[in-house]
Amino acid sequence: MAASEVGGMNADEVGEVGQFLSTLLVLQGVTDIDAEDKAILVPKLRQWERAFLGRLAANTSNRCLALLTEEPHMRPMMQSVKTMLESCIQKCGVTSCPRVLQTSGIELLQCARCKAAVYCGKAHQKQAWPLHKATCFAPSF
Repeated sequence: MAASEVGGMNADEVGEVGQFLSTLLVLQGVTDIDAEDKAILVPKLRQWERAFLGRLAANTSNRCLALLTEEPHMRPMMQSVKTMLESCIQKCGVTSCPRVLQTSGIELLQCARCKAAVYCGKAHQKQAWPLHKATCFAPSF
């Protein structure tokens, strides 16, 4: 979706897009954001923040604004969030397992459906399935 197409979204859509955008901004940073897109997004995010006060859409808009405008007070928190998000995709999904590679030394296995959870082997993937099942879904994008 181009920045110029963000006009007629409802609160739920803004909340979903805001969650996705804020995750991307945290993980990838803001240095590669096109100035033209930023000039369109920042006022729109401010508008959504006011229009959807008290809703997820306002919270995610605020988070995106803080990242796009590089507010200094957000840096430590966003670095913590980045570390947490990265650890979820760099460490075995079984809480008690510290492995960052499979026992054979190759990269972790991804969940075949969601691609978001990773495991050091099939035994841990099977062990984690009852808990992971509730949040596992195939991406729709």
